[in-house]
Amino acid sequence: MSILIGSFDFQTLRTTNGSDCRSIDPIDKNLAKDMIKNGLIESTEDISSRRLLSIDDITKAVGTGCVPMLTDTDCARSLCYHLMYRSFDGICNNLRKPLLGAAFRPYFR
Repeated sequence: MSILIGSFDFQTLRTTNGSDCRSIDPIDKNLAKDMIKNGLIESTEDISSRRLLSIDDITKAVGTGCVPMLTDTDCARSLCYHLMYRSFDGICNNLRKPLLGAAFRPYFR
């Protein structure tokens, strides 16, 4: 039996370290601890490749009408985490288009 979240199938998804998400029990009370123990997620979110925006960056940009943009990241590093939870800045909430809906990105209407 495969577990579907959205249109993603846990049976076929693998993280970059070769782990897969099949061992996840989505109703387990210790889900996050089990994912860390099995190497399915990083215990801390890697933000080294992301540009963090300070309040000064945002304040300076508001006057010009432009807001600094966030950069893309590798969602497969903690794929099982991103399938179950949202990130602090919205990156990887949409796995097909990781920056769609992320903080400081323009709306498309």
